[in-house]
Amino acid sequence: HDDPRQPSTSPSPSIMQPEHGWLLILIGGVSGLMCWHEIALGRETMRWARTTGQVLGGTVGMDVLSGFGRLRADVRYQYTVNGTGYLSDRLTFRRYLTFVGADHAVYRYPVGATVTVWYDPEHPERAVLEPGTGRLPWVYLTVAAGISVAGVVMLGSRAV
Repeated sequence: HDDPRQPSTSPSPSIMQPEHGWLLILIGGVSGLMCWHEIALGRETMRWARTTGQVLGGTVGMDVLSGFGRLRADVRYQYTVNGTGYLSDRLTFRRYLTFVGADHAVYRYPVGATVTVWYDPEHPERAVLEPGTGRLPWVYLTVAAGISVAGVVMLGSRAV
């Protein structure tokens, strides 16, 4: 019978099994595609048309449905395109790492302020106050690529 005081002689399973390489490639690939989509949207906003709008309010919250609970800084504003009024709350396609960062972004837009609104000329209901993406999605894309590369390395180690 086994003595519980004696160290086990059975090999312990390793988390870094070569078979897990495919899982890392999948995680890195899906994450990378999500980041690339966000980068593409942010870059697209740089070419959108502009109009003026008025800030109605702002909040900071968590977006649990997209981006695994990422922080959102929402600034509610109204604007007019070709005589049609629109409401939006998308501040930007940028990400925020902390509540302080998101709160500071909302703070920059006080209620009643006149703002420049960047809107999609083909779909004027799509608008932002801050075009572009910032650096964070590029950092996440780099991390996702690194995860995929680690998966490829793990698969390669199985061939040895």
